[in-house]
Amino acid sequence: MAAEDEVDRFVTENWERISKIMRDHRDSIQEFSDFNKDMVNKTFKIAKDAAKLSKSEGERLFKTTLDTITDSDIQMYVITAGMEFISYFEAIVESLSVPDYVKNAARDTKRNVRKAACRANGDCPMKSRPNVNTEAVE
Repeated sequence: MAAEDEVDRFVTENWERISKIMRDHRDSIQEFSDFNKDMVNKTFKIAKDAAKLSKSEGERLFKTTLDTITDSDIQMYVITAGMEFISYFEAIVESLSVPDYVKNAARDTKRNVRKAACRANGDCPMKSRPNVNTEAVE
């Protein structure tokens, strides 16, 4: 019991100090909590802004890409380049010392690409010629 009496006496004598320590501790915990809430809110705002920016940039990039690949002039250049590559490939194969079936395959590839392009193109000049079979376009 002597220990309890000593504790009671100590608390009574030092109540103001103990109360101040507890208030200071409570206040510092509250400040720390407020600081953490503020940091979390700022972090969420930064993340939200970054997400908005990413979405905006992604949409802009998608639109730019879509506009590019659906542009008829660009499509014409890409198809033309592809057909020129097929012609280039066929010319190289023709100049090589390879079996005839390889040369025939290169010729067939070139002919098939031209036929497909003419079928897909309403303005194909071969279609406007009388007595021209677009299946035989070479």
